Amino acid sequence: MEENRNRRYNLRPLPGGRRGTPGAGAGCHSMRTTGGGGLNRRVPPKQSTTADPIRCPNSPIPEKSLANTSLYSTPTSPPYRTEMPPRSPTSSPMSEDVVQEAYAAQRVPTPGITSARKRWNSEMNEFIWRNYLILTKNEPNTRSYLDTLHQKFIAAFPEMDISRQRIGDQRRAIINNKLLPQSTLDGIRNEISTLIQTGNIETSQTNLTQSTGTRMRWSNELNESILRTYFEVTHIETDMRANKKKLHTKFIEQHPHLSHISEQRLSDQRRAIVNNKMTTEERIEQIRYQTENLTDYQMTQIMTTPLTETDEPDFSIR
Repeated sequence: MEENRNRRYNLRPLPGGRRGTPGAGAGCHSMRTTGGGGLNRRVPPKQSTTADPIRCPNSPIPEKSLANTSLYSTPTSPPYRTEMPPRSPTSSPMSEDVVQEAYAAQRVPTPGITSARKRWNSEMNEFIWRNYLILTKNEPNTRSYLDTLHQKFIAAFPEMDISRQRIGDQRRAIINNKLLPQSTLDGIRNEISTLIQTGNIETSQTNLTQSTGTRMRWSNELNESILRTYFEVTHIETDMRANKKKLHTKFIEQHPHLSHISEQRLSDQRRAIVNNKMTTEERIEQIRYQTENLTDYQMTQIMTTPLTETDEPDFSIR
């Protein structure tokens, strides 16, 4: 009975100092390297690994260490081992690489250059969608339309300096991101379908080209008229309530041939005149002074009779 127990439970010591029934983890750390570390049997060592201690090629081997070294000794820290420079407890090679990569990824500020995202308003999106349907005949032919669409857009909105690929991306974003209401998209599509069925699509393109040409030609007289109207409706910038609608209404009354221009487009042009210095600061101050001091009759005469380059503004109040 006792012999059966010994056979069943093999309690004899195992080689290498291991004891117990061999299993999944038995003896996995029984072998030691020359540095005293455990050697995992399940992970084979590299082919370039040797049993010799690490030593620099130019460092001499002390005689004392050779005398005390044996095949079975496991020196923990040989005197000829090259020591690595100390590291801080919080730093690691990976963290240093991440920090260096973060520094390299930072953009270098360039003086005089401001990077700002383009703002797409509803008028621009409707322009892109309408012309896209016109050029593609309501989407049966979607090839080779991008160049023409890009040219028309730049002609209509010269302040938007963008590439043809950006126009194509914006056209897809109008549909995918729902930048325009579905009712607006369907209404424009139905309008283009009617033009195609009646054969008036060429006339529509001609009218659109003419209106586009008008929009891109902002003369000095038109810019000055915008400034005069702006100063008048805002009472020299003292009343800014609903100035966009007032500016558009009064400007269209003076220039009915520009009725296709929207409120937003006219407001953008007013800001572009000041920000892009399309008119000198001295001329803007003169227009401000005229608007503040001249009567309504004199202001109407000035607006209806554009100044030439040789004319001098008359500031006298009669």
